[in-house]
Amino acid sequence: MTDSGRIEPYQFKHKGRVPPPAGIYAAQLRAMDCPLKSGLRFELDLTAPPQSTDPRYRPVPHIPLTAGSSTTALVLLEGLQTGLGNFSQVWTARVEAAPETILILKIIQPSMCYSADEEGWIENFEPDDLAGYDEWGYEHLQEKQGLSVPYFLGKHQIITPSGEEAWALVLEYIPGPTLSAVCDSKVWDDVHTAFDLGFEFVREITDMGLFLNDVRGPNFILTGPPDSRQVVGIDFVPIGPLGATKDRTKIFQEEEFFHVMMTNFVAGSEDSLEMIKWARDKYPNKAHIWDKHATRSGL
Repeated sequence: MTDSGRIEPYQFKHKGRVPPPAGIYAAQLRAMDCPLKSGLRFELDLTAPPQSTDPRYRPVPHIPLTAGSSTTALVLLEGLQTGLGNFSQVWTARVEAAPETILILKIIQPSMCYSADEEGWIENFEPDDLAGYDEWGYEHLQEKQGLSVPYFLGKHQIITPSGEEAWALVLEYIPGPTLSAVCDSKVWDDVHTAFDLGFEFVREITDMGLFLNDVRGPNFILTGPPDSRQVVGIDFVPIGPLGATKDRTKIFQEEEFFHVMMTNFVAGSEDSLEMIKWARDKYPNKAHIWDKHATRSGL
């Protein structure tokens, strides 16, 4: 496997139509015969980031070593994204020595990163690029110590049940619904809170001098008890630094966030109109967020 430490972040090959490496189809068949499943155990060399003394920061995950070992054993719980065609398989996992601690494993298994399309070609997400790209993104934010960024516990090589070498990207587990699910619920107090806190999150990352790539509803989670809720971004890639373009980028990112959230409502519906009116009242000085939507809807 390629040493992902030498991969530059912008080398990610998005859906390049090329034949797969030799032997990949056979490896894929073996992987499908021996899939990842609940109960699988992996021992990883996890190191939690240091806990900040700032009380606004969430506690770091509790990840003790397995008794008699220099590593931490994780046991797969539930597949949030599995199977061929997803390019990465995402699982919740519990820490064996601390069962109350749940983490996320994003497993990049090379043979599962390839699938045939209707023309018989192969869509190619280079697995080493994919692993290197995600690691770069999370580590970059970890260095910034962002309040709302999941703690990233590193990239690790594992051996899957089929005997294939793969990568596991490990992050803290964030409980709660995605912002898309919140919008679908039509519980308006939750929807308004999710929008409001989502804007705060986008502004916070932009203030760090970074640009959020892949702003989508499923990549934001509303978490925490009712009296101290927070929106946390997951599985996105930050790009930066922004430099002199920070102010313009902040406006663009806020506008993009609102547009993405609005796609959860049928254009012109009562739900859509409710959100536009709320944004207009909540952010009277930020017409770039709601003005286009209001004009199209005749408000």
